[in-house]
Amino acid sequence: MASPARTNHKDDPFVDLGPEWARIKRLGGGAHGSVDLFRHNPTMMQFAVKCVPRGSSMTNNVEREVLNHAMLNHPKVVRFKEVMLTPTKLAVISEFCAGGDVFNYVMKSADRKLPEHIARFFFQQFIEGLEYMHSVGVGHRDLKLENILLDGNPPRLKICDFGYSKSSRWDSAANSKVGTAAYVAPEVIINAQNSNYDAMAVDVWSAGVVLHTLLAGIYPFCNYQHPNNEQLIMKVLVEFARGHFPYIPPNNVSPDCSQLLQRMLTLEPSRRITIAEIKALPWFKQNQPGPSMPDPAQNFVQQDAAEVRRILLEARTMPGSPAQPKMPGYHHDGAAGVEHAPSFESLESGDMPIAMARRATAAVLPQHDPAGMVMMKQSAQVQQAQAQAQAQKAALAAHAHAQAAQAQAAHAQQHQLAQAQADASQAAAAAAAAPAASQSHPPQGQAPPPGQPTVEEALRNLMMSAETG
Repeated sequence: MASPARTNHKDDPFVDLGPEWARIKRLGGGAHGSVDLFRHNPTMMQFAVKCVPRGSSMTNNVEREVLNHAMLNHPKVVRFKEVMLTPTKLAVISEFCAGGDVFNYVMKSADRKLPEHIARFFFQQFIEGLEYMHSVGVGHRDLKLENILLDGNPPRLKICDFGYSKSSRWDSAANSKVGTAAYVAPEVIINAQNSNYDAMAVDVWSAGVVLHTLLAGIYPFCNYQHPNNEQLIMKVLVEFARGHFPYIPPNNVSPDCSQLLQRMLTLEPSRRITIAEIKALPWFKQNQPGPSMPDPAQNFVQQDAAEVRRILLEARTMPGSPAQPKMPGYHHDGAAGVEHAPSFESLESGDMPIAMARRATAAVLPQHDPAGMVMMKQSAQVQQAQAQAQAQKAALAAHAHAQAAQAQAAHAQQHQLAQAQADASQAAAAAAAAPAASQSHPPQGQAPPPGQPTVEEALRNLMMSAETG
């Protein structure tokens, strides 16, 4: 079994995670960035750190991978620790497995395949981890030898790389053509209408390919003259899906193992064996490992889920950016000024290509938010809307108070004016009715006594008082 092509990330710049972290060496890279080995100085533990460019171009596969990985906690799954931000990178920190991946383990074995009892030892651990993932609603969708790591002695097996995973808690239904050609289920390849498929059943198919490849040293559906030509792999798999030939297990395995492989690599997903049924088989129970051995990785504390979401949202921007970019998958209602989350149906659409090379050229999902980012965006919108509503409410109350004060002042002014006019009318009438020779009034042409205003002056004073009041 020839080694697959690997992307060369040796020229990727190294990142500085601060004084608590010391970089040891470059481990390699995945589809989205480089992977380095770091030592955490306070604990002296080693961790694998995937460094992904931050900014608005950061893919949603990265966010999906982090969100789904962060919710997993099992000895047979590579343990997530935390995410950190540097000025240019999002650093995803997880458990380091010193034994490498199972692909390289098989490549170093005699005849590049494993005896049945050794393959079963790995397969039992693999199914234990896969059962846990399915129990919490996560389907992997890219299971392969390269995504199964080893650590310890005897080796502990751990599942890794959740870039194409699907969570039933917040993701839409699986319908995209993603995965690796040699391991992908037929229903994914021939899904012409982008119909929904069962991600868990797809994982069972891939697990069957894993077991077959461990035992035979070659993929079950390939051109034997060109076993790593993935175009030919897909052609052979399509021919199998059309019923042109049956699946044939390796000839060096026991009848029970052969029957298990046939049930896992069944064309119809609804007839495919389940994880629970696999675990109940006598073949699976033979020499089954006891409870998972103590695992040092289970001792470190994982980052809080809310903090993970906050950092992922911040990673969408570069330091100094004037504004936070819109999350992909949202549309803006210009009239109402409101952003709306996409429907679940819109999260996956289009005829996406199957991955044609391992690790480096995996298929790209449509650029939409995983539901974890949708939840985070909606939460921020709600908080912003609440703050705006409170500010508007306070402004309206102040405006209403000012209007009431103005109305009250105008009413008082009108009342004073009316009173002044009434007083003036009464004074004029009294003056006209008084006897001309009354001693209470001075004779015609004679000034009033000192300090007493004339009628005209009294009226003028009242009018001025009303106007200024």
